[in-house]
Amino acid sequence: MSREAIFLHDGGNGVKPIPRKTPTPKPKPQTDNPPHPPVAQPTTAKSIKENATRLGLTWQLRSATVQANFIDGTGNSTVTTSGAVPIVYDGDSVPLTAVSLIGIPAGASRVMCIQVPPSGNYIIGNMMGFVPSQLVLRAQLDGSAVASLTTSPVAVVGMDTEFQLTGSYFWKAEVFYDFSVSATGGTNCIGTFTGPAGPENAQVVLGIPTAGIRGTVGMIYSGVGSGNAPFTFFAQKQAAGGTAVLNGARAIVEIYQ
Repeated sequence: MSREAIFLHDGGNGVKPIPRKTPTPKPKPQTDNPPHPPVAQPTTAKSIKENATRLGLTWQLRSATVQANFIDGTGNSTVTTSGAVPIVYDGDSVPLTAVSLIGIPAGASRVMCIQVPPSGNYIIGNMMGFVPSQLVLRAQLDGSAVASLTTSPVAVVGMDTEFQLTGSYFWKAEVFYDFSVSATGGTNCIGTFTGPAGPENAQVVLGIPTAGIRGTVGMIYSGVGSGNAPFTFFAQKQAAGGTAVLNGARAIVEIYQ
């Protein structure tokens, strides 16, 4: 602070200087460059979040149930892609469509979903304690005719194969035989099968009482395995009477992992 002196007469005894204060300029206020936005108060942030949730603008992780009729009675999916899975969120009753990121789930299974507005709903996991199996292989095996069946099983040509796999899997095989008897007498025609678990006890049996009768019979086999998956289909007749013929055979094999 600067000072200047003022001299006054003191009535004959001399002159005394009296100091006088002079004002100092005030500093200019400092401002942010650029200015910072105001800090949101907790109540403001909470209200913004509540409004976003109420308007459906936030991602939400929710549990849901896949509709029970999603898989029909034949085991085939009622949709062509995993992008049309019908689900019902817990607490709701109206089915919605979800895009599955885990493959096509089973009907009535429990899943976890993310709601992503405005894109839609996505299935990101299942709550069943296991990973649902996915179809990794489907093969059609066509067998050649066998002109004269014997009482011993013979492997049908074209239906003896082995798939190279690793890890555990679930398998299913649907097989159909076309039998007939071409000579006098009747007999039972039999189809047998050896799969990844070894020979199957169940047999396909078609009784043909007289010559000239032709019929088709089939069966579905299923089971679990690990490693390579061998499949061999056999045909034979049960009794010596009649000349049994295998006109053809076909098997559809599916592997799920």
